[in-house]
Amino acid sequence: MYFCYILYSKSLDQFYIGHTGEELKERLRRHLSNHKGFTAKAKDCLSCILRVLKTKAQHTGGNSR
Repeated sequence: MYFCYILYSKSLDQFYIGHTGEELKERLRRHLSNHKGFTAKAKDCLSCILRVLKTKAQHTGGNSR
């Protein structure tokens, strides 16, 4: 499975768009852990939209990145 998701931080009033081929629960856990990425600035991210795809090609429109 491949996941596309949008996270929203109320404290920053910003959205984050992400995608992953790993288990979604683990990816979200990493977003909330200590790191230097964009989502490290907020610990209140909520998943707003989730789309489950069978392959990455569905996400990229057939263009593998």
